[in-house]
Amino acid sequence: NWRWSPQVAFKLPAYGTVIAFLAYILRDLKFFTVKFFTWVHFKLMMLSLNVEWPKIDCKRKRRRRL
Repeated sequence: NWRWSPQVAFKLPAYGTVIAFLAYILRDLKFFTVKFFTWVHFKLMMLSLNVEWPKIDCKRKRRRRL
């Protein structure tokens, strides 16, 4: 397994958006895997992510009015 350092960031030229992560990302985690990436001349040309968010039950119990 390899780690993606939080010091590594990349920019989307079309939008001017910089993407960086706050913590180390390990390949093949349960919820996050980096599927494919390509470096050309030290520039990230393609990055494909597969993110599976954990299921969260957002249903709230309604309180009965007295």
